[in-house]
Amino acid sequence: MDKIRKKKADDSGTAQDWLSTIFLLYMGTLYPLIMHDKYFDITLTKYKAFEVALCVYAVLMVLAVLLDVFDGKKPFVMFKYRKSYVATDWFMAGFFVANVLAFVMASDKMAAYTGEEGRRCGLQFMILAMLLYVCMGRGLRLRKCVFPAFLCVGSFTCIIAVFQYVGIDFLGIRDGLASSIMDIYISTFGNIDIFASFLCVLIPVGFGVGLDDRRIYDGDATWKFNWVKLSAWTAIFTGAAATVVTNADLAYAGVCAAAAILLLVSTYRGRIKEFVELMLVMSLGFLAVSLLLKTTPESIAKLDGISNFARNTELIAVASGVLAVIRIVIYAVSRLRLSRKDSNGNTFNRSGKISLVVCSVLVIAGIVCAVIFSSVKADGIFRFDDSWGNYRGYVWSRLVSTYKEFPLVNKLFGYGNESVKSIMTAGYYDEMISKVGVVYDNAHNEYLQYLVTTGVLGAVTYVGLIVSAFVSMIRTAFSSSDHDFCACIAVALGIAGYAVQALFNLNQSLTTPYIFLLAAMAAGIGRRRKLQMK
Repeated sequence: MDKIRKKKADDSGTAQDWLSTIFLLYMGTLYPLIMHDKYFDITLTKYKAFEVALCVYAVLMVLAVLLDVFDGKKPFVMFKYRKSYVATDWFMAGFFVANVLAFVMASDKMAAYTGEEGRRCGLQFMILAMLLYVCMGRGLRLRKCVFPAFLCVGSFTCIIAVFQYVGIDFLGIRDGLASSIMDIYISTFGNIDIFASFLCVLIPVGFGVGLDDRRIYDGDATWKFNWVKLSAWTAIFTGAAATVVTNADLAYAGVCAAAAILLLVSTYRGRIKEFVELMLVMSLGFLAVSLLLKTTPESIAKLDGISNFARNTELIAVASGVLAVIRIVIYAVSRLRLSRKDSNGNTFNRSGKISLVVCSVLVIAGIVCAVIFSSVKADGIFRFDDSWGNYRGYVWSRLVSTYKEFPLVNKLFGYGNESVKSIMTAGYYDEMISKVGVVYDNAHNEYLQYLVTTGVLGAVTYVGLIVSAFVSMIRTAFSSSDHDFCACIAVALGIAGYAVQALFNLNQSLTTPYIFLLAAMAAGIGRRRKLQMK
């Protein structure tokens, strides 16, 4: 019966499956590396790379569906069964409608469509995001090669960043940059905050893939190395090093949030040893870059904000040692058969529920302690004023004040796509120039950005899209096989990492496509699983 159900849900056809796989491989391997004129046109270049590839994917997908129809097959379509709807569908549709209504509200229709007044996230970009969702969200069979390929290429971008940090730009992509701004452009994504956004997807995905409970080396197997797990370890190691050299505090927020969720998931699933392994690998990445700092002049290797912890090599070494000891102890305990396995081969502690509660309390306590410590010691991280967060406090407070003065219709549907620049210029131009020295074209907080530009409707549906996609993957993970479990957790953690960094970062055409890609993957995987259960 299960085979019949699985066959029924696999009506999507080989061509459609492979088209989705190829597009995922493109977004995971080629897209991160694409550049044209170095950093000088990187925003437009990445946007075009996403747009062209997506349009080709969509056209080929339509042709594949038509081919199935002409061959007498029943193509797997999004609305084939009423019960195949997932919550993410409604939120994505609502978010798209919100952007259309925001376009109607905009005074400059061309700028609202192209997003040229901001970071190319106008209505045109949202049309592409919706197209991506329809094509991939209709049903996705995630192949094993997708995540390892993404993690390997992501590791390479991290290596580029680390080499640039110590003054070795072996690709020459910093050539032509003024020395005063050279430090804020890194790797193949440009601005350090944008690269940090990429890291908040890369490292959490590595966490999920790394939860694989198979050994990294198996002498009895034909393929001795677990290459999937090795790719995850490599991405986490290099990603940790890149997080330090990026000097963007928001990267730590996204990665730590994903790590906290990983702790809860691994505790519930009985994979504490895998969690400790992943934390050890990340700690070793921090240790490696810390040792590198000792051989690099401070005039070249500059650290800022949270990244200053990397100068304390001894502390990082102790933390790595403690994690290594914990891993050894867990191995010894498991060898003594003090744990048991369920029918799927997943190791569960006898007091798993108690362990989950304890871990939850520890996570909450850790967050509270971090807030208290930062309030007292960390130079006013939690003292909100105009200068907070590299003047994020300034633009946030001004946009909130402006939003309060909006007419009701603008509060509901926004001021127009990518309209922050026109709002700030009209109300605060002289103040911006005298106080900050720049003209803001983005809120540097995606949720506030969508609240102002697309109104309550846009902000609520965007949050709903993220939350529903995350919850869908968590639910699917715990009702899936081992491989599917790791894949679903990888998608969920990627969504969580991006969602947290979005509190402090800007939406743009370089890394924002990844959140819509992850949401579409969540919908596609969840829908296929839902139809398999019919």
